[in-house]
Amino acid sequence: MQKFFPVMLLLVFAAGTIQEASARRRRGPRVAKREPVYTISGRVQATVDLKTRTALTRARAQLQRFQRKAYWRFYDPLTIIRRTIPLSDRLVVVVSGVKQAPEKAAEAEEVRVKAGGIFPTLIVQHMNTDLTVYNAFSKKVSIFSPDRKVEGKLLKPEVISPASETVFNVSPRQSETADAKVHFWSYPLRLKEFATAKARIIFVRSRFYSRVSENGVYTIDELPAGKYTMHFIYVDRIVKEVPITVLKKRGRGRYSRLQYMKPVQLSLPVLAAY
Repeated sequence: MQKFFPVMLLLVFAAGTIQEASARRRRGPRVAKREPVYTISGRVQATVDLKTRTALTRARAQLQRFQRKAYWRFYDPLTIIRRTIPLSDRLVVVVSGVKQAPEKAAEAEEVRVKAGGIFPTLIVQHMNTDLTVYNAFSKKVSIFSPDRKVEGKLLKPEVISPASETVFNVSPRQSETADAKVHFWSYPLRLKEFATAKARIIFVRSRFYSRVSENGVYTIDELPAGKYTMHFIYVDRIVKEVPITVLKKRGRGRYSRLQYMKPVQLSLPVLAAY
């Protein structure tokens, strides 16, 4: 009888182990815990760097004064010049240093440049995507990027027929992306047939980026907790780098994943050419 009990206990333990292993097989492998991600939002307060003012900017300021006088005198502005700093089409925020790979690669924004625009436009795309250009006019247009070289060769203009579209080979190539220290690539775009049709396209290495709205607000989604560097890119240069820390937050609700950054003061240069 004394030998019987240890044997029974051993059989019960073995049966339990087999049952647990069988249940694990039915449940499948344990899924790795997903790292929480957050949305950060902030505001930019931009001023003009007076040291960069030139004769061109003084002439522009004179035209702005003329515009205001013309508006109040005739209720019709005679010149189309922006009075404020155009942040939304020139300023971009990019976060670098994110080591955790996203669940899926960032999809490039659908970019359709309508040929013959008046105001310059900054187009943001993820890296390694070419530009789709749509010609909505009734005559052929030629799009080109001044002084743009691909693999050492000057990029030739692309002729687009009316009411058609084409892919313009303007994205950064392997020789340019090899340097990991480069955070972005910025190229101007022009149309031969329209002197006022000026644009600029910017490619960013990080999938965590945002345009800055006219009132200076930016928002970046799906950012894991950690310490990063935020780059403020103005047309073709980094005007400021700010270290940021995204903290893990507990709780549920609409705003539990939202974090606000401190306002950033920027002194932006006056650009003679776009």
